[in-house]
Amino acid sequence: MKQLILAVAAAISVTLLPFTCSANADSMGINKDCNHPVSQYGIDSITAFAQYKAEPKKFMEAMTEFCNRGKTMGDMGFDAVANLSLTESRKWTDSNLQSQSKEQSEFSSSFAHLLNSAMLNGYTGFDYPKPPEQNKAPLPDSFKPYEMCDVITSKAAEYATSQLPPQVQITLSEWKKIKSEFEMVCLIGMASGNGRKPVDHELMSGLNDIAKDVYSQAYKIGSKYPKHNNSK
Repeated sequence: MKQLILAVAAAISVTLLPFTCSANADSMGINKDCNHPVSQYGIDSITAFAQYKAEPKKFMEAMTEFCNRGKTMGDMGFDAVANLSLTESRKWTDSNLQSQSKEQSEFSSSFAHLLNSAMLNGYTGFDYPKPPEQNKAPLPDSFKPYEMCDVITSKAAEYATSQLPPQVQITLSEWKKIKSEFEMVCLIGMASGNGRKPVDHELMSGLNDIAKDVYSQAYKIGSKYPKHNNSK
């Protein structure tokens, strides 16, 4: 198992995107209301910060601007929009936010993530970030990471593709490719949790919200089982 995880870790792309398939750019963004640039879950994630409480209008206007910019990018490919949103969100927070204290740094990082989501939401019509799925299903009797990840990643792939605009169609092979990328994340999370290793925040920072949820689910499940001999 250790050799597999090392091979998976070497192969995984930390820029895993909300979906990995070809889409008709003309159909993007048409269903997104930028008066609500990110999900309510995303808004709730920053309301407790002092910086947000001091200037909520400023931050909402910034997210709305990023969302509307995303809606104008129909002639760009998804990869280009994703890269631009990461660059522009970090540029905005670097120019407009202080990061001296721990709380300020946490807020800056959280808000950059929301700006990134807002631009992608405008482009795709989605509503990220998505809240973590509450998985209350009982654990199987034995530790079977492959079988467990098959279930987790099938649900993740179904969720990711269910939110595509109705005009966008994907093939079975494209769906399997999406699922396989989630499986890489799942196996790494499962092995880390079972091996009692810290959460890989560097890896998590490069994942989208669905992939982060896959990693988190797998990590929690793996940590609940006795440590496997190969998870050293």
